[in-house]
Amino acid sequence: MRKLALFLLLITAGIVASSANQFSVQIFTKGYNGTAELNILGENFSKVETVKNGSVLSLPPGNYTLKLFALNKTFVEDLKLDGNKTITFNLLFTNKTENLSVIRHVIIQPNLEVLEIILITNSGEANFEGDIAIPLPQHSGLEITDSSLSFLDLLKVDGKLILEKIIVPANSTGDVSITYKLTKPFFSLATKNQTILVLTTLPVVNQSNVSYLGVKQFSGEDYSVYRCESDCTLEFKAEPEIRVDKTSAVLIIAASGLLFLYFFTKRGGWE
Repeated sequence: MRKLALFLLLITAGIVASSANQFSVQIFTKGYNGTAELNILGENFSKVETVKNGSVLSLPPGNYTLKLFALNKTFVEDLKLDGNKTITFNLLFTNKTENLSVIRHVIIQPNLEVLEIILITNSGEANFEGDIAIPLPQHSGLEITDSSLSFLDLLKVDGKLILEKIIVPANSTGDVSITYKLTKPFFSLATKNQTILVLTTLPVVNQSNVSYLGVKQFSGEDYSVYRCESDCTLEFKAEPEIRVDKTSAVLIIAASGLLFLYFFTKRGGWE
């Protein structure tokens, strides 16, 4: 009997010790009350749980990546577990554009090749999923070179680039980079609700509905900077070819103080 009592005592002590080395993680799914699959990945640790709004898990301390599968999407959150924590996955979605803003940084090179970095900011509490139209000047050879945002497809309709079913997470900014070549030494856009910042070394011989912001110098080159928020036109005088690669372009935009990014306060989004 004493041996049995001692055995039970040891088991109980082991359970208590094990529990003491674990913390609770409460999972909330904002805007979604159904069940979802949660993949928990840590150092030498992998576990899959079925969770719903308000579920509580017990995990040992450590660093984890939580991947929630719901609504045919994967939502990702990083977790540093050093105490009891609450994790909220935002599953609210909207297709309304009222909380979206678009800033386009356009570098026009002397050979009329164009690099655009399009920043799309969602200042709302719901994730945006829908179509965004990007009006373009007369051009050829359009390519998407990079994107931090996921979208279903891209279409060209009536002189516009349509980013179809693009997802912009709530309270965040993403970017899409495109390249194309102007068919003439004109940059003309019919747009509204988008801010366009044009940087170029080309002389401007005519302009309409633009604001001149001055000259910025990078690596010995003077770039004239123009701002446009509605229908605008810039006419250039062509010069000998000088190419600017994408890395240099990003540095130019960042250094110019024209790159308005909302930095993430925490990691989250879609894979």
